[in-house]
Amino acid sequence: MSDQFLWMLGALAAIAAGLWAWRRWHYRSFWLVVGFPITAITIRATWRKVALGCNLTKKRQRFWFTTVPGLVASTGVVRVRRKWQRIAVDTKPFMWLPLPTRHGWRVTLHTLEGQIPADYAEVAERLAHSWGVHAVRVSSDKPGRVRLAATVRDPLVKVDELPPSTELLKVTVGRLETGTPWVIDSVRRTGPFGRRRASSQSHDRHHFGRPSMTRLLLTVPEAAEALAISRSKLYQLLATGAVASLRIDGSRRIPVTALNDYIARMTSKENAA
Repeated sequence: MSDQFLWMLGALAAIAAGLWAWRRWHYRSFWLVVGFPITAITIRATWRKVALGCNLTKKRQRFWFTTVPGLVASTGVVRVRRKWQRIAVDTKPFMWLPLPTRHGWRVTLHTLEGQIPADYAEVAERLAHSWGVHAVRVSSDKPGRVRLAATVRDPLVKVDELPPSTELLKVTVGRLETGTPWVIDSVRRTGPFGRRRASSQSHDRHHFGRPSMTRLLLTVPEAAEALAISRSKLYQLLATGAVASLRIDGSRRIPVTALNDYIARMTSKENAA
């Protein structure tokens, strides 16, 4: 019995050492094969509790089994019976299957009635602590959908060797907070409104056959870049009415004048303080 126990103990120690070495020397494959499946199961299993703790649930009427106390028997025991009735139940947002990324995972959620992406951005830090990850970033590619991108560990703590630039006049100068390389194009620089800055406006006139037109409406990413803030922060400003916006065929657009008004109000508030 003792020899068999020692053999099993040695096998477990060898497996643990192998997993540690695998995680230490090739974390990417370890994460995809071992770490992510366990994490995905944990996320789906704990989503109801996490959503309830972060106030992301809504009360909905559902048919549910409830316990109804009956009469007290002669022995003093209360007879309890189950009853099928319609009651208010905390409903969590629908979650799709999580997908792995290089530095963590991402998942798409269906928002409940009355919810906007800013509601999820406000509790992003709570979500990160609940799932034990470094950070959770919120984005939205279409109405009624919210994408949560989780970074398991800070990619800027240990920056490995940067990949060389593969195109001419494109330089990799660092790494972004999301872990992706930070590439600067020396020829086509992107301005605050997402337009390409060419060598001169005359080049644009000759190339396109007409002078460049000043844009009056911006998308959410362009407005966030113009204000030098994140998209989640801009969604909060839109939700509170600090920055005005309008919808065109279901797409949200932000007037440039609304950004100017917001900057003017913030400047006057700073001067008054």
